[in-house]
Amino acid sequence: MLTSRLERILGSMLASIRGHDHLMLLNLEEMQSVPETIHIASTEFEPGGRMPRNCADRNTGANESPALSWNGIPPGTEKLLLVMEDPDAPLPKPVIHLVALVDAATTELKPGELNTSQARTVKFGPGSFGKVGYTGPRPVAGHGGPRYFFQLFALSTPSHCHIGKPPP
Repeated sequence: MLTSRLERILGSMLASIRGHDHLMLLNLEEMQSVPETIHIASTEFEPGGRMPRNCADRNTGANESPALSWNGIPPGTEKLLLVMEDPDAPLPKPVIHLVALVDAATTELKPGELNTSQARTVKFGPGSFGKVGYTGPRPVAGHGGPRYFFQLFALSTPSHCHIGKPPP
């Protein structure tokens, strides 16, 4: 009880530290010349909407990655880089919840497929704090409603991506 109360107080004090959208991968200067052709969506929540509780981290939910689908992959794509970021975390830069390399022929992922225990064809890289695989949201109590962004990038030369092997 005391820790949740303390978290709410700290969250309220840090409420103004949010909105680091300009530091998200999609918004970096190097990415500005990349055309936006890929449309990504989920059947589990609306764009800008809250992610369902089952997608929240193990402390508050089931830590199950949401179902995702996409279209508009450009010709010549060899791999897809999927990144999930939280620009509203009360930190100096966005929290990266997921870094995954997906086969270019893939057009959807079912619920849980980004969890390391269920992934068969996805390769993971470390996100913030060195975590590998999907890490569901756990907003700081009292900090306000966070936003989570799934970004998908088409790679024509994935040899420069040093992302680990798929889980056994």
